Amino acid sequence: MFLFFLSNTIYIIVSAAISRTLIKPFCLRDTIIAAGIIFYALVVLTEELLGVFGRLSLPNILIVQIIVFLITVFSLKINLRLPKKGFSIFFGDFFRSKLNIFLLSVISGFFLVKLSINFFNPPFGWDCLNYHFTFPVQWLKTANLTNPPAVFGDPSPPYYPFGGSLLFFWFMAPFKHFMFSDLAQLPFFILSFLAVIGISATLGLNKKYAFYAACLFTLIPNYFKQLEIAYVDVIVSGLFLVALHFLLQLLKNYRLPAVFLFSLSTGLLLGVKTVALPYSALLIIVFLFSFLFPPKKTLPIFFMFIFTVIVFGGFMYIRNFLETSNFLYPFDFVIFGKRIFKGVMDRAAYGAHFNFTDYSFSKLLFHEGLGAAGFILILPAAVLGLPLVLIKKRKNLDFITLYVFSLPALIYSVYRFVIPLANTRYLYCLFAVSLIAAFYLLELFSVPLKVVKGLVFVCALSSLFEIASHAELIAALILSAVLFFLFAVFLKKKPRITVSLITISAFIVFLFLGLFFLERDYRKNEYARYIKIEKYSGYWPDATRAWFWLNSNLKKKNISYAGRPVPLPLYGQNLTNNVYYTSVNTVDPIRLHYFKKSYYSWDEDFLSLHQKMLQADNYRGKASFEAWISNLKKRDTDYLFVYSLQQTKDIIFPLEDMWAKDNPQIFTPVFENKTIHIYKVERD
Repeated sequence: MFLFFLSNTIYIIVSAAISRTLIKPFCLRDTIIAAGIIFYALVVLTEELLGVFGRLSLPNILIVQIIVFLITVFSLKINLRLPKKGFSIFFGDFFRSKLNIFLLSVISGFFLVKLSINFFNPPFGWDCLNYHFTFPVQWLKTANLTNPPAVFGDPSPPYYPFGGSLLFFWFMAPFKHFMFSDLAQLPFFILSFLAVIGISATLGLNKKYAFYAACLFTLIPNYFKQLEIAYVDVIVSGLFLVALHFLLQLLKNYRLPAVFLFSLSTGLLLGVKTVALPYSALLIIVFLFSFLFPPKKTLPIFFMFIFTVIVFGGFMYIRNFLETSNFLYPFDFVIFGKRIFKGVMDRAAYGAHFNFTDYSFSKLLFHEGLGAAGFILILPAAVLGLPLVLIKKRKNLDFITLYVFSLPALIYSVYRFVIPLANTRYLYCLFAVSLIAAFYLLELFSVPLKVVKGLVFVCALSSLFEIASHAELIAALILSAVLFFLFAVFLKKKPRITVSLITISAFIVFLFLGLFFLERDYRKNEYARYIKIEKYSGYWPDATRAWFWLNSNLKKKNISYAGRPVPLPLYGQNLTNNVYYTSVNTVDPIRLHYFKKSYYSWDEDFLSLHQKMLQADNYRGKASFEAWISNLKKRDTDYLFVYSLQQTKDIIFPLEDMWAKDNPQIFTPVFENKTIHIYKVERD
């Protein structure tokens, strides 16, 4: 825990110092935003540099941090002295508004309840157990950034940008579990909140409406629930909004710090997820368009932008090209019938589980957790915002306003016609921009403040009953009520609050001790809680009981797995086991691009994919028991863990299970249920 605090404190100080240097005149909101993305950039750069040279470990990370810290201290002449009287925070008349107190209370209350769930429960998101967390575990074991193959499902993840997993590694490595990694998206909720306020301010929206827009965006149930799982979509939307914020700033007042921060956030955005590519194009095109307006040193700024984007976002694209001659591998990139980059999967494969009805507005508004804000504010602003602002401000419409009001249609077009996956979480940035547009229109058309406050209250209140349910909802409502009372009583008549150094120190000590005991409890009960949260997580009981048995009985073992691609729980407590897929042919270990003639596709039933994998040119082709058993022995395999295949109508086990059953002299069953078989591998 001490190392965790020390490591983060070093980079917090460094990022705060750099951001304070960049943001002039001082603006607390922009300083926090800049510090946040600089911190993330430092994490990404540190891990990628060490990973490239095969030196990715905690001691080496700390050495790099100390070097960066010393360079920053001496180059920027940081004053590390703290003010003797503490820190003063000015709230003005913020707490005089009951609606403001209500919004702050419910966001804080529901956040705290969601956080507490993460502190006690193990990770359960499918992508987390499949690759988001599995990749960092392998990096920790190998000290490099080589990804294990993703098998028995979509084979793409090892070739995805992995900026999110770099952040998960940062919070996982000191503990060898994922209690804090599960919360890695939390800073991006805060960055998104501040970015929405910043974008609103650039548009000239008053502070009150900017705050309402940020609060309602945060309270969108589908978005808020992302706090429960360590996906990367909040990171993507947060970086998009931060990049948009600095883009609008440089369009309004062209300054080099804004250009750098836009370039940095855009690079980080590209490095998190492939779907960020078309979204970032909506920002980059406008940035390049700004070069047409002098006076600017176009060439140096352009090269700074390109360099920053490549350094902080280009790692996986470059590695993919060097290994496969395709930046977007495994995607088979074809335009108008002409192949640009050869891959092994076409667009139809990615969208096989979606159909036209998945894009319907009724499904989006009423079945995807948008809350009342979806049809009261977001949809009207997204559809009618641009024509209304064109009519109302036709004589003095500036480019920034036109661009912001055009973004909802542009983002949706990318989502509908470019991205092959109909996941609502890919639209978070659209929801944020649409809410900003909605409040801009409410102010533009002089809608009475009482009506606006009524709409805000209704939208916020309706979201609460979708964000949580049952005991979780009751706990969050009670906590929110307590916070409302405390804020109303103690802060209503205090426009300025001074926090002493003693208070800050006491809080840090309390936080450290609290997290210390929570971490010990999490480590002790991690696998038992997989069973306790089956209804909450959605994981099938056969798996949670098999994981618990494995963790109770197997330590420091070499485990080969087959079947459903859920390898993370097999590492066991403290990640002591080695977990891997063993090839069924002579190519071992496998990587998708080793099979030059392979091609993959599937439909709603994954059985077709499992059958195609066994074709001669694909990675499970030319299957041979002799080759497989040789590969198992080569790795000194102790146990074989076999899941049934995923997304098939019937329970079907992979080929490895049949081979194990046919050779009882080598494979001894030690655990079995309906969908999972575990065998002990007898060595010669």
